Amino acid sequence: MATATGKIPRPLGETLRATKPNEQLHFDFLSMAEGAGGLKYVLVLKDNMSGYVELVACVQATSDEVYQSLLDWFKRFGVVRQWVSDQGAHFRNQVFAELQRALGAHHHFTTAYTPWANGTVEVVNREVLKAVKALLSERRLRVEDWPRVLPVVQGALNQMPADRLNGKSPLTAFTALPGGAQLASILHSREAVTTTVDWVDTQVREHLETSV
Repeated sequence: MATATGKIPRPLGETLRATKPNEQLHFDFLSMAEGAGGLKYVLVLKDNMSGYVELVACVQATSDEVYQSLLDWFKRFGVVRQWVSDQGAHFRNQVFAELQRALGAHHHFTTAYTPWANGTVEVVNREVLKAVKALLSERRLRVEDWPRVLPVVQGALNQMPADRLNGKSPLTAFTALPGGAQLASILHSREAVTTTVDWVDTQVREHLETSV
């Protein structure tokens, strides 16, 4: 089986592992309840080595959303030349084939019969759903308010120390910037307080101030 570029991909049973940050990028769409502004999906992008993630709220699961999100990643962190995704039409198309050729990248596709092949992003999907549900419940928000807490979830996931990183956070492993426990602790808060946009902004601002 060949990719859109005519190249033969690696065997599906072969595990793809990165040896340094920004070497391999996994991405997938996560379906959500319809939120404010018609947002229905989260595009999950994950660096394989560090576990650093970015969560992009989308109205539709389209190739344009993925294309723009990849370019946004590349302009900030540099081009990643190993991509991993399933074979959805929003990932496997002529636009992506042309981008792949232009950047000299390799796009590895998983199949419906081997979901474990893209397991690294599937783990994030479960963590995102769990965290969003917990925050909405604890802050007494409606299901459709999930876009409000998504930035906090992303920050928390990226700043949680990980055993596999010798106690470092994905943020630190990916960018060498210091992480913190402020946002991560939000996911474990037992205090039932009402979250508002101002509350979220305050939490983020306080974290940034204490991290300087």
